[in-house]
Amino acid sequence: MLGHDPTRCVVSISYSEELANKHARDCRKLMESAEYQALFPGTRLSATKNSEGEYATTRGGYRLSTSVGGTLTGRGGSL
Repeated sequence: MLGHDPTRCVVSISYSEELANKHARDCRKLMESAEYQALFPGTRLSATKNSEGEYATTRGGYRLSTSVGGTLTGRGGSL
């Protein structure tokens, strides 16, 4: 989704924090790959917002990972 529209806000929720963080790491690795960057040249991760569970694009979108027991209150997402 962020490849096609880097302004979208994606929230990914899993039953455990460990799994949510694994999914976030896997997604980040994919987004930083040469193949992804060739397919989606307009989508780049921001250097200023790049933590394990949340990272942003240079276009203002983000991916937030949390677990069922984690914090999501006050945050929104478009997907």
